[in-house]
Amino acid sequence: MSIPELAKYLQVSQSKLYRLTRAKRTIGFPAYKVGYRWWVDLDKFQDWMVDKFERRVRSLAVRERGYP
Repeated sequence: MSIPELAKYLQVSQSKLYRLTRAKRTIGFPAYKVGYRWWVDLDKFQDWMVDKFERRVRSLAVRERGYP
């Protein structure tokens, strides 16, 4: 799925998704470039989002318990 298609599917701006592609190496955004266009595998993207959500929930739970 192209970045414009994903933006429409998620109802977010294309620029937000392009920012994620620029941070691809540091955050692990599952995108790849073919020629001049960025593409995202929807299944990998959904897995990535679930992983990010689960990590965030775990970190909040740890903080709530009073651990550093």
